Amino acid sequence: MRVSWVFPHFHPVLAGAAERFRRYAPHFGKRGLAVDVMTARDPSNLPDFELLEGGLPVRRFEVSSDPRTRDQKLYEQVANQLAADSGSGIVQTIKTERNLLPALRRIRASGRHLVQVCTMVEPGLEDIRGLARLKRQISTYLTLRPYSAVVTSSRVMADWHRQFGVPEHKMHIISNGVDTIRFRPAEDASERDKCREALGVSKADFVVLVAGHLIPRKRPHLVVEAWRAVTAAYPSAVLLLAGSAKRPTVRSFEEEQDIASYQQSVFDSINAQGANVRWLGERSDMEVLYRAADVFAFPTEQEGFGNVILEAMSSRLPVICAEFRGFPKAEIGGVVALVQGDTVEAWAEALLKLAREPILAEHLGMNGYALVSRKFTLDLVISQFQQVYQGVLKKPISH
Repeated sequence: MRVSWVFPHFHPVLAGAAERFRRYAPHFGKRGLAVDVMTARDPSNLPDFELLEGGLPVRRFEVSSDPRTRDQKLYEQVANQLAADSGSGIVQTIKTERNLLPALRRIRASGRHLVQVCTMVEPGLEDIRGLARLKRQISTYLTLRPYSAVVTSSRVMADWHRQFGVPEHKMHIISNGVDTIRFRPAEDASERDKCREALGVSKADFVVLVAGHLIPRKRPHLVVEAWRAVTAAYPSAVLLLAGSAKRPTVRSFEEEQDIASYQQSVFDSINAQGANVRWLGERSDMEVLYRAADVFAFPTEQEGFGNVILEAMSSRLPVICAEFRGFPKAEIGGVVALVQGDTVEAWAEALLKLAREPILAEHLGMNGYALVSRKFTLDLVISQFQQVYQGVLKKPISH
């Protein structure tokens, strides 16, 4: 069995779903499943082909420099390549739009099944009326129709797709998986202290970690601004922010300018708070940061699931987050602290509560850790994907 994953961006460019499947790849290989990646050659100095660590083949294609058409060009290149390659198998995507349909049909005509892995919960039909509502339903339905299977990471994401008429026999719920060996709690106080020492943080400081791209949707400014209230009560408290300031999926000059303006505002606030707030940038040692922290904060307003939540839980960290659009309440709602309101004041109150109530924080951390160990391990998730792939290959491809 061969599965080709199509991603608009892939390693070394950081993008959530792509990075998640890059980590999955070696585990598929151990089960005898051949996987490869097709993606855009961006930046242009990347090779056309390379084998990543673990033997994952990555093929890169030249695409349009115009962000409005780059996905369409990528899918056309993928369709051309697969038409030239003999064989069958599965092509898995994470994006589907009306302008991609011709390429998707060509991929299917080449003898490949299509599997869509959904990564985000977009606004639904609740605020749309009349003809506009009908057009939205038809458009979304048509874009998902070529797929043999549609995989969502949570019940709320599955419900979002049901409103657009995706049939139940195509729907599969597979939650994100986390590497519980890499992302584990500190073995003892000594290891935790060493992690803190590497970051220049003292043993006794109250430390909160935020991880994610520095963009408006992730809303790190809420925690950065709330930190002023935290340090008023705990003067040595430290806020760590890790992630990329570069966003690979910017679709317009206006969006790029909005992000730049937002980032400047956040950096101004970070710099004004001195050593209490530290911007760490991209990190390849996130497991060290989790072990060094007391709390993980996730202030995003929209997400598919948020793999960093599971990484923090696997590290036995208490997690505090907003009830964002796409929040997987059925899966993790009982083991995270939800902020009541999308204001700086609400975040300050919630952070201070965990600082003042270490027993509550420990309780949240233990419950999250136990949940991950039961339901979000890589072995479980890989098995579920393998079952979907095997089931799809048993079905005929309708052209």
